[in-house]
Amino acid sequence: MEKSYLLYIAIILFAAKVFGLCMRKIRMPQVLGMLIAGVLLGASGLGVIQNGPILSAIAELGVVVLMFTAGMETNITILKKTWKQAIVIALFGVALPMIAGFAIGEVYNLGAIHSIFLGVVLTATSISITVETLREMGKLNTPTGTVILGAAVIDDVLGIMILSVALGFAETGEISLGGMASIIAKFIIFVAIALVLGHVVRKYFVATNQKLGKVRRLTIFALAFCLGLSYLAERFGLADITGAYLAGVILANSMSREYIDERISTLSHVFFTPIFFAGIGLQTQLSGFNMGVVMFSLVFIIAAIVTKIIGCGIAGVMCKFKTSEALQIGIGMIPRGEVALIVASKGLALGYMDDKMFASTIIMVLVTILVTPIFLKMSYSKKNTD
Repeated sequence: MEKSYLLYIAIILFAAKVFGLCMRKIRMPQVLGMLIAGVLLGASGLGVIQNGPILSAIAELGVVVLMFTAGMETNITILKKTWKQAIVIALFGVALPMIAGFAIGEVYNLGAIHSIFLGVVLTATSISITVETLREMGKLNTPTGTVILGAAVIDDVLGIMILSVALGFAETGEISLGGMASIIAKFIIFVAIALVLGHVVRKYFVATNQKLGKVRRLTIFALAFCLGLSYLAERFGLADITGAYLAGVILANSMSREYIDERISTLSHVFFTPIFFAGIGLQTQLSGFNMGVVMFSLVFIIAAIVTKIIGCGIAGVMCKFKTSEALQIGIGMIPRGEVALIVASKGLALGYMDDKMFASTIIMVLVTILVTPIFLKMSYSKKNTD
């Protein structure tokens, strides 16, 4: 049996961590370094590694684990405090980018389903870079900081729901009201089943925790629950990450959450996450870049930034925030990350994103992550004149 994949994994883990640490030195997310490592190791760089079926399978499992930990880290307490404002801001922050992404696809004659995937890519907010910037400035627990956190959680949920609908359309190859109704019905039934199963699982976790304390079996059962729900989501024609994220949310308030999250996050951070993000880089093809692709990337980046600022900013004003605070909220929702990359990789695998669209998505993610701290610091440094 060919063992080259073992060497590939070793190289990916080493390079991803080294480049990740370099990014941390300049106060940027380590995932940027992992992406860059993948690009350099792949066909667009040194050509050291070919992205084969084993690496793809590990990366796919990594996506599931990553979304499970994201669900586990969902702060329900913050969401309860700001849920009304957060819902309004998230709805505007999803609707406007979705419309813009679809419109860009239609202008470029990419086809309806291709355009939907572009829209879904633009919807999701990656909150990690915003959190780090707000924490550094001492603004994390301000009214704007709190509502940004809440809106980002709802933003992710809405993005995953839209992805499930998009995957349903991708399966049939056509868009119809009947098809949309069917997908939404499947989603509702799946969530209902997941909540019932989750109730049983949580009761077992509580009983075990009270009787035996924090034991290793809880981590194993939690991961099994995550993978089981992911499989069930796929059987319903939804995205596997829908099940993974929901499993994490269900267990987010369990007594053993911190114990489970710590152990699964360790597994994710040291193995699955580097391979997933480096794998995204490996799939990136830069060889076909020309002025047309550069212009498309520029339009995509501008749409990503402007739609979040305007959409979330307008919603912020509607929620009685001052204009300057609404601007801060809009800027805080700019960065894209894990979910956008997951959507892009699924679109690429299904043939609804080509190599150029995929590369443009990577560039958009990198740019939004880089500009957010700069814009946030500028918005908070301005004197409040409202």
